[in-house]
Amino acid sequence: MNSTLKHPLNYLLICCCLVLCACGAPSNDMGGIDASGGRIAGTVSTGAINGFGSVIVNGVRYNSDKAKILINNQVATEDNLRTGYQVKITGSIESNGSALADTIEFSPNLVGAITNINLTAQQLTVLGHLVQVNSATLFDAAIKPNYLAGLKLGDAILVSGFYDDQGVITATRIELNSNANRQAMGYISYLNDANFTFNIKTLSVNYSAAALSNFNNTALAANTLVVVTGSLDAKGVLQAKTLVRINNSFDKDIKSAETEGFVTRFLSTTDFDVAGTRWAAGTQTIFENGSSANLALGIALSIKGEINSTGILTAQKVEFKSAPKNEIAGEVTSITPLASGNIAAGSLQISGTTIQTNSKTAFEDKGIANLKRFNFNSINTGDFLKISGYSNQGIFIATKIERQDVKAENNTEIKFNGIITTIGTHSFTLYGRIVLTNSETIIIDNNRKEIAEAQFYLQAIGKRVRVEGILKNGIFTASNIEIAEEN
Repeated sequence: MNSTLKHPLNYLLICCCLVLCACGAPSNDMGGIDASGGRIAGTVSTGAINGFGSVIVNGVRYNSDKAKILINNQVATEDNLRTGYQVKITGSIESNGSALADTIEFSPNLVGAITNINLTAQQLTVLGHLVQVNSATLFDAAIKPNYLAGLKLGDAILVSGFYDDQGVITATRIELNSNANRQAMGYISYLNDANFTFNIKTLSVNYSAAALSNFNNTALAANTLVVVTGSLDAKGVLQAKTLVRINNSFDKDIKSAETEGFVTRFLSTTDFDVAGTRWAAGTQTIFENGSSANLALGIALSIKGEINSTGILTAQKVEFKSAPKNEIAGEVTSITPLASGNIAAGSLQISGTTIQTNSKTAFEDKGIANLKRFNFNSINTGDFLKISGYSNQGIFIATKIERQDVKAENNTEIKFNGIITTIGTHSFTLYGRIVLTNSETIIIDNNRKEIAEAQFYLQAIGKRVRVEGILKNGIFTASNIEIAEEN
């Protein structure tokens, strides 16, 4: 059965960086219940890795012990995967509800040098592609400080993330990359067979010397989804060494699918694309954090369903994703695990603020221990965590938790994003932590204009602010404060 891409500009199946490696991977016989009564359905799941202990994607733990792992269509191991990588998992759901992975496939959206950085908009440009950074973006530990300010023009990076309906990549992970080859994924446009050239967005590609893969006698054509690797010449043209066609159809034995991403095409509630894959919602579809009326172009969601007799995915559950606007950092003072659950979860406190985790919270250990299978059960009181998330009915829900080693005598650069609850003398409180300001603190209002410290405090109460600063000996001093548009 095939679920086809509908709009050439409404880019990638959310598997955008996931299916790419899959191009040509052997399929597994996963249909139906086997003789032992085990497997009951073949399934495909595309989305960001939340954590390990097997591989967790879309809040589902997939046993990966026997999985074939492919990175850029080359055999790899689980150690080569990272939290935040967008992957495609093909596997099965067992009769007892557990999940098995047969193949796990990953390929980055982009590998290239940064040509533009916009700290105000939290955006950067790589190989002609606009990349959006937010509080949920994971930055590799080698990037210091560990957010967008730690990058500079010319840095070669790897980007993995979701494409929206405009072709902008919302990054789920960014890391430095020393590979001399450049790589981009996207749809072919401006194809010129005579000159062996085409474009991926604004990136010009010459494929005259490229080794083609997975075309299976299919001619190169416009709107074909491909991954291209090569080197940039003096004119900025990517001289392709490899050109891989992405096969975006499902194997006939696949019965269900789950996808995380943006609505990239919307005609009606019964005809829309999520990350380029066609879906239909019906009267039996369950909606979380919204309703069918909220379905629209550019909306981020997680969607799960079954493939009907016509090859269209019918949604069983649609979860609208909340923007990660909250950020907090500090030492854990208490931990309350949940009594049960296949994926470790619970709540913890930092500076008097309670943070709740769930099955989709992303975990990464950047401390000395550097645990690959870092999860909620790995957290101890006294650990220094950086957490981002969103508020739901007054509850701080964590989307990302990073553990770091912080020595009190060292300066540690951290960020906060939240609502000011109290003010003092040259200070205010954010998530229970006192933030100091001084004459060197740069303060930007919601009109993007710098304002004086005294003017800031006149309007501070109840304002949402983004704060960057230095933690030293337990005292946090703000270096930059930005008042957000939303109160």
